[in-house]
Amino acid sequence: MRTSVIVSLALLLSIPIILAEENESLPLGSEAPSFFLRTVEGESFFMSKVIAQGNPILLSFYATWCVPCRAEIPAYEAMLKDSAFADVRVFYVHVGEPTRKPGKAGEDADYSLLSTMKEDLGMSFPILLDKYGVTAEKYMASSLPTSCIIDGAGKVAYHHSGYKAGDEDQVRDLLLKLLE
Repeated sequence: MRTSVIVSLALLLSIPIILAEENESLPLGSEAPSFFLRTVEGESFFMSKVIAQGNPILLSFYATWCVPCRAEIPAYEAMLKDSAFADVRVFYVHVGEPTRKPGKAGEDADYSLLSTMKEDLGMSFPILLDKYGVTAEKYMASSLPTSCIIDGAGKVAYHHSGYKAGDEDQVRDLLLKLLE
């Protein structure tokens, strides 16, 4: 019943969804999937190039409509201001079509809600656009937010869906360990 309500609401609002088994996640130690996306600024982003640099990577899959994402992102921003994390590569992956604010009909590529969210939450890391949810599917981000840490060797070291206050502590501890 709950899934059908979510699917109906998502279809009504034209929000792409990804259905998957509960608690499905990438196997720890597996190769991180490679992908190509565009940034909000329109630049090309190749995950394989970032993995090749050998730094730990934090991917945070989110959407503008996701309420828990609005709590997780500021927690990550606050944590990652510490100079100890200077070598961590962080990317926000917006899942779904960038949306317009009401009243902006007819504009081709209006990213105003993304821009507003970026400003409101103090998002200081690059935003990648996963318009069709293909990258989210590769990373088994079946619910949002989903966080994934990739170690310097390109292996999945952490995969977690959802957010509750304090989840960032586990992310912080693992990143510090990977940076040693």
